[in-house]
Amino acid sequence: MTAPFPLSDFTAGRMPAEGFDHWAHLQAGFELLKRHDFAETAQAYARSIMAMARAAGHPEKFHMTITLAMLSAIAERMPDERSDFDTFAEQHPELFDRSFLLNHYTKERLECPLARRTFLLPDCR
Repeated sequence: MTAPFPLSDFTAGRMPAEGFDHWAHLQAGFELLKRHDFAETAQAYARSIMAMARAAGHPEKFHMTITLAMLSAIAERMPDERSDFDTFAEQHPELFDRSFLLNHYTKERLECPLARRTFLLPDCR
């Protein structure tokens, strides 16, 4: 069973970037979506990840399209706010594949500078 996610540390910008892997990104999004609607979650999630990148000295690593696309993928798969992350992870292993977004975006689109700054719609059918 996964340890409780320190959501208050995440949203307060106290989470270190070191060790904050893909699993942690997904868990943070999941836990925020359990408590807030999508718009509120998107704002808090993006702001927290941006703060983490800045604090680590790498603000250029923040990627708006990947951040919001993955958050959207989590949201559309969440059955309800009572679900737990371990069960969610078991039911949706595709989200843990780091190439998941390549089903929806070309590599070129995800690598373009505009995709880092703003959310781009998928370009794959």
